[in-house]
Amino acid sequence: MHCLSCRQAWQPIRTGKKRDGISPEFEAFGRTVVGSGCSGRHARDTLLLAADYLLIENEATQFKEDLPTTHWFARQREAVGSESFAFACLELAACENILQWGFDETSLDGQSTFNQWCLVRRAGTVGIITLECAGILPSSTAGETVEHVKKTWERGRACVDLVRAELGPELQDILAPVTGGGLMLHKIFGLMHDTCSTANCVADLMAMTRDESGKEFYGAEEWDGKCNKAKPMFDFLCGNHTRNLLAVRFEKRHDAFLEAELGEALRAARTATGGRARLECSGTHFLRSLCKLTHKGYGQYVKGDGDAFSDFLEKYYPHISNGGLSRADYSNRQDWSLEVSFELFPLLEPLMDYEVKTLLDDPNILRDSVLIQMECLYFEAYVHVGAIMWRVVFRELRGLTNSKGLELTPMALNRYPLSRPPL
Repeated sequence: MHCLSCRQAWQPIRTGKKRDGISPEFEAFGRTVVGSGCSGRHARDTLLLAADYLLIENEATQFKEDLPTTHWFARQREAVGSESFAFACLELAACENILQWGFDETSLDGQSTFNQWCLVRRAGTVGIITLECAGILPSSTAGETVEHVKKTWERGRACVDLVRAELGPELQDILAPVTGGGLMLHKIFGLMHDTCSTANCVADLMAMTRDESGKEFYGAEEWDGKCNKAKPMFDFLCGNHTRNLLAVRFEKRHDAFLEAELGEALRAARTATGGRARLECSGTHFLRSLCKLTHKGYGQYVKGDGDAFSDFLEKYYPHISNGGLSRADYSNRQDWSLEVSFELFPLLEPLMDYEVKTLLDDPNILRDSVLIQMECLYFEAYVHVGAIMWRVVFRELRGLTNSKGLELTPMALNRYPLSRPPL
């Protein structure tokens, strides 16, 4: 009965009606599969395995023979991206205005990539539309980034025009309406970005580009004559990056304090060891050294003592484990130093005990450098303060910043001074 139901539901892959012979139904199915996030090869291999389980023998054989190549599935991934871009552009073209346009540049394996998204109100609800994800940037300078944005929106307008032309006069205003000129930058009323200098410069250039778009659509006289309430431009900084500016200020002031107090002494100690000690007036450098020395597991440092330190804890401090440490890889946010201080502080006493017991072992630059710094109370105090800051303030602050249940929008936050919360 199971085989019968499968056989009745199965449809041929190839019909011969298209250039590649693939039926429209299977093409839509293939795009759905790769749209789940898997690669073209993974999608094809999964369907080959599914055929043996879901189809009877002769139909499974026919299915495998007709199944397109890995290259075909890879092309469907590109098609899914094009379809997603088209739907996003159509949504934005239909909006009266864009409440906020956000962007972020990041480097992936040394290649600059760009993300941009829009906050819009449609049918009484507010939601985010992702326009671009991991787009390739030829250059990460502010000017080149703005040019990339302008070209992206130009391609988006061309995409909307193609869809409307395909729909024809009878359907284009129903299925693909255009409001306020369509996909135009003058519809942007707010910006969202991180706190780096390049992002701030991009925001300034985008504000000028928005005005250029407004003059192009309305005419210079009419656009300049609009009051600010009719063409507002709010500039918001990312909540996570803004929160972390406090941690950055702390790190800079602490390092300046270390330089003033210990700079000459550390340089003298480094010279006395013949360069076999890496001593820096930096709290974050000390934390990374601790993580490299003690981390056990994925990404474990070859010259570290992750395994040996884990065995030492199991024998002498069974109630403590270094299993939760990493190579400080959660440094995506500047407050990583506070979080890792909180994780490392309980290990300082066992680690000092371990360092002393290994003094007779072969020299190890990382281990010896950590011991010299740990013998100085300034570095222990730094970890202690970071742990307290994380436990008392920043752990909860990170949760509040990223909470979806905190009903306080940037608009509402800016209506009140920080000393007077909303009623």
